[in-house]
Amino acid sequence: MKIFYWSPFTSKVATIKAVINSAYSMNKFQKHETSIINSFGEWDSFKNDLKSRKIKLIKNDIKLSQFFKDGYIFSRLFYLRIFINNFFFLKKII
Repeated sequence: MKIFYWSPFTSKVATIKAVINSAYSMNKFQKHETSIINSFGEWDSFKNDLKSRKIKLIKNDIKLSQFFKDGYIFSRLFYLRIFINNFFFLKKII
């Protein structure tokens, strides 16, 4: 069974570690093929960790400017933009 994690983030929080550990445990103990979807390059700094844990990284080729990602309203608009830009990409994967 293939399991895909789509967890875009704009700042480094504990969710990153939780997603990596969840994908790793599903990969190791349940023997599922796990992948993390890299929406706009947010997972690029974790490539080595993902590779060592045998978690695939699926990269979307859409580039997003991260200029307006800070602040409550701007971050919500940025997440909306991430969703719109990734909708068809996610639909194709599923």
